[in-house]
Amino acid sequence: MTLLKRTRSTYQTSISDLTMKIATITLNPAIDRNILYEESLLTGGLNRVSPAVVNAGGKGINVSRMLKRLGIEPYTYGFIGGYTGNMLVDMLKNEGIETQFTKTLAETRMNIKITDKNGEQTEINEHGGPVNEDELKVLIEQLKKSDADVFIIGGSTPKGLGSDTVCKITGTLKLRGKQVICDVSGEPLKKVVEIRPYLIKPNKEEFCELLGFTPSGDKYYEEAVKFYMNTGVEILLTLGKDGAVYSGRGGNYVIKNPEVKAKGFSGAGDTFLASFVYAITVEKPIKDALRFASAASLSKVTLEGTNLPDLQLIRSNLESVSVKEI
Repeated sequence: MTLLKRTRSTYQTSISDLTMKIATITLNPAIDRNILYEESLLTGGLNRVSPAVVNAGGKGINVSRMLKRLGIEPYTYGFIGGYTGNMLVDMLKNEGIETQFTKTLAETRMNIKITDKNGEQTEINEHGGPVNEDELKVLIEQLKKSDADVFIIGGSTPKGLGSDTVCKITGTLKLRGKQVICDVSGEPLKKVVEIRPYLIKPNKEEFCELLGFTPSGDKYYEEAVKFYMNTGVEILLTLGKDGAVYSGRGGNYVIKNPEVKAKGFSGAGDTFLASFVYAITVEKPIKDALRFASAASLSKVTLEGTNLPDLQLIRSNLESVSVKEI
């Protein structure tokens, strides 16, 4: 059973039907150095910090890591290169994740994320790349041979590749009957919406850029529903401390989380998406899937760096999440 064929009446709660294969694609992966600083960050001065938490990063990779945490063995595609690329592969192997990366001449980038005592996060991200068109062709040929049913494309596009790269990949996969979920931003998001992926997962800023204006107050909910009705593309819109909105074949829902002391925002949206896909795959009702995904994201921000929650922590936060149909 594919995601596309699901309706509210077909959701079950049995894990025995778990046959769907899931793949992630990260065009611009990174080594993430996450620093928790117990003071306010002093710009232009010296900041002495605790040792960094270092993880393999990038949206698609974060989704793979969370899926693995939940017991799913994902295919993990993307580009890697150089010493940091090898380091990234080794990190994923240590987590039990087998990769099928395409090698590039460009060194894999490194990002730094600093969270201070107030929960403010400062990010210093390298661009990544350049990746050339020949390397892209190799990746696309790999994807054509994959027997995955669902592909999740996440993150930025490296230098050297055009803003239509995600669109090209999505179109190729759709022609082969695959479901494609996109967590990208800017021009790549605008272009891929035109060819109708299965679902998109923008945050508030990315959604405003896609719309071309900023909705007022709770109008985000209304605009998300309009978006689905106009395009047929399901949407998971994450709104930070204001929760999230889902509009799609399963209905229209608003999700609210309680406030918590945040230690690491990095990867919270990826945790939300991975947990939602997992919950749908094991055939939870849509409302329960959204509650589970939101509890997972809530749990994630209470952990340092890009450390991920386990099922026990997620379940402990389920009752604190509110999911209402609109």
